[in-house]
Amino acid sequence: MLVLGGVTITWLFGSSLLSSFNDYSRGTLGVRVQAANWLGDTVRDRVMNLLAYSWQIAGFCLMAVLLPLMVVRGRKGPRQDWTTVAAAGMVALVTGMIGTNMVSGAIGSDTIESSRNFFGVLRVSESADEEPRLRTLTNGHITHGVQRMDNEGRHWPTTYYSEESGVGIAISTLRNLKHDGSGGLRIGVVGLGAGTIAAYGMPGDWIRFYEINADVVRLNRQHFTFLKDTPAKVDIALGDARIIMERERAAGSPQQFDVIAVDAFSGDAVPLHLLTREAFATYFYHLAPDGVLAMHVSNRYLNLAALVHDIAENGGWTPLKIVNGDDLDKTIYGSTWVLVTSSRAFIDDETVQNHLEPWEDHPGRTPLVFTDDYANIFKILRRSGNTDDE
Repeated sequence: MLVLGGVTITWLFGSSLLSSFNDYSRGTLGVRVQAANWLGDTVRDRVMNLLAYSWQIAGFCLMAVLLPLMVVRGRKGPRQDWTTVAAAGMVALVTGMIGTNMVSGAIGSDTIESSRNFFGVLRVSESADEEPRLRTLTNGHITHGVQRMDNEGRHWPTTYYSEESGVGIAISTLRNLKHDGSGGLRIGVVGLGAGTIAAYGMPGDWIRFYEINADVVRLNRQHFTFLKDTPAKVDIALGDARIIMERERAAGSPQQFDVIAVDAFSGDAVPLHLLTREAFATYFYHLAPDGVLAMHVSNRYLNLAALVHDIAENGGWTPLKIVNGDDLDKTIYGSTWVLVTSSRAFIDDETVQNHLEPWEDHPGRTPLVFTDDYANIFKILRRSGNTDDE
C-alpha cells in the first residue's frame, strides 16, 4: 500500500514539483513562481486528470486487492489454483496497460525525438494528421517554436514571432530606418528555440543566438531548418547569455546590435538575472545607440510587462507595448512584447505608433525595479491568471 501511495502521489504531483528545478537562475524566482503555479492551477488540473484517467485509478485499486491475495495464498505452499492464476494474470494485464498508457502519454505518438537534462524535458513532435504538417519544439508544456513543413510556410516566422509581433515590428522598422529595407542588421537573440527569428534574415544580416541548453542546439540543427534556410550569417553562443555578454563588456567588446530579442520568460520558472536593472545595462551596452531591446513578456502567471516598463523608465529609456492576436491559419500565436529604446525616430515611426498598446494607468502605484540584490516576485504575480493588469 505504501508503494501504491507513493506511485499515485508521484504521478499526481511529481512533475509539477520537480519542474521547478529545471531552469537555471541566480535567484529563487523559478521556485517561487512554481509554488504559486502549483497552488493555483496544478491541483485543479490534476483533479481533472483523475477523472479523465479513472480507469487507471481503478486498476491501481484492483492491484492493491490482488497482490495481497497472491501473497497470502502463496504462503500456503507451492500449489496452483484458478484464483491465484487469475489474480496473477490480472495484475500483469493491468500493469501492462497502465505502463503503456503512461509511456505513450509522456512521449506522445507524434514525437520525433525527446531528451532530458538539467534544464528539463525537450520534445520535438510533428503533426501527421493535418496539413500543413507542423514541427514543434516544447520544453515541458511550453512551446519554444513551431515550423511549418510545407515548402512555402517553412520560411514563415510563426508563433510569437510573426510580422505583427513586437519583435517582427522592431526588425522591419529598423531595417527600413537604417538600411532602406535591405540587409545589414545585427540581431541578438537570447533563447534559440526552433530558431524562428532567423526567418527575418537577409543577405548582409548577422544573427547571434545565445542558448544555455546544448540539447536545444542539437535538436534545432537536426529537426528544424530556420538556421539552414536563412541567407543571414548565423552564430550560436552556447552558455548563459548574460554571463557571455558581461564577459564581452569586461573585455570592451560591444556587439553593436540593432535589436536584442530576449525570449526566456514564457514558462513558470523565470530566469531572474535577465530581468534586473543591471541586466538591462548590459543589454544597452551591446545595443547600437539607436537600437531596440525587445522583451517577450507573455506569461500566464507574472505581469512582466509592468516590471519591464518600470526598469526601462528607471534607466531613462522609453517602453513601448505591442500586443498581437492569434492567427492559427498562419500558425501565429498571440503575444505581448515590450520594446525598449531611446531612438526618437523609432518611437515616432508610423508603423510603430499604429501597433502600440496603451499602458494601464494605476495611480499611486510604486514603480518596481528588480536588481541583482533585490526582487519581490509577489509584486508581479497575476491575480488568478488575469492578463489585464498590465
